[in-house]
Amino acid sequence: MASKRRWFQIHLSTAIVLMFVAGIFIWRNCQPHTWGTLFSPKPDQHERGVQPYDSRVIQYGWPNEIWVDQLPNAQQDWRYMNTEVKLPSQSKQVLYGKLLINLLDLFLLCAGIAFFLEFLIRRRERKRAQ
Repeated sequence: MASKRRWFQIHLSTAIVLMFVAGIFIWRNCQPHTWGTLFSPKPDQHERGVQPYDSRVIQYGWPNEIWVDQLPNAQQDWRYMNTEVKLPSQSKQVLYGKLLINLLDLFLLCAGIAFFLEFLIRRRERKRAQ
C-alpha cells in the first residue's frame, strides 16, 4: 500500500489544471474591453452647460475592471455618468481595490478547484485501497 500523502501535497494533475485556470484568468484580465456611449444631457443638465459628447473608454480586468484608459478624443464629464470614477481627459487609472478583489477571486477559484480535484483523487485512492 502506498504511503498516504500529506495534507498540503497536491497531485500533479491538480497542479496542471490550476496552471491552466490561472493562465485563463490572467489572459482574461489582459483583454481590453472597449465601450462607447453617446451621452446626451438631461434638460436641467443642459442648462448648467453640460454638452453632449461621445465617450470611448478601454477597460482591462475581469470580473472587475482594474485599468481604465480614456481615449484621447473623448471629452467627458464623469460626474454625470453611471460611475464613480472621475478622470481628466486622456488619462489612465489603476483601480487597486478592484485589483485586490480580482486577486481574491483568483485565489478562491483556484482553492475551490484544488479542493474538489483533490477530494476526487483521494476518494478514488481510498476505494482502490479497500
